[in-house]
Amino acid sequence: MGAGDGKVRVLDVATGKAIWTKPLAIKAAPYRTLLYSPWASKAAVLPKGPYDRQLVLVGDVTNAYALDCATGAEVWRLKGGFLYSSPLILSQPEPLLILADEWGKVFAVEPATGVVRWMITTQQRIFNASPVFANGMVYRTKSKRWFSR
Repeated sequence: MGAGDGKVRVLDVATGKAIWTKPLAIKAAPYRTLLYSPWASKAAVLPKGPYDRQLVLVGDVTNAYALDCATGAEVWRLKGGFLYSSPLILSQPEPLLILADEWGKVFAVEPATGVVRWMITTQQRIFNASPVFANGMVYRTKSKRWFSR
């Protein structure tokens, strides 16, 4: 989970104790730390990729981060404001992660590696308009289609 102190944490579900804590956005001033923190991050567990490693995706206003679930180590990062929209994880025919940033960019990313397959820019900013998948297409609203699969 993300917080306004610039850190993300993984907690033990049985005890509530922190398994690991990862600083992402520690700034000189507390207010700047809060602004850049992953406080509203829509975290998601990504499909296992090579090496059978499980990753968790978190975002803030500057990056999306794929972190190793066991250790918190950063595996990859993608520049953009990924705090406000939930990621879309597609599994067929192969895993694909759709990320929408607040500046109107939409990325298709390989979840295990962070390699960008494609990117488009919409004409408007994207806030809390998470992508959805239906009938072979990715949508951001009921009337706007991004791409077909």
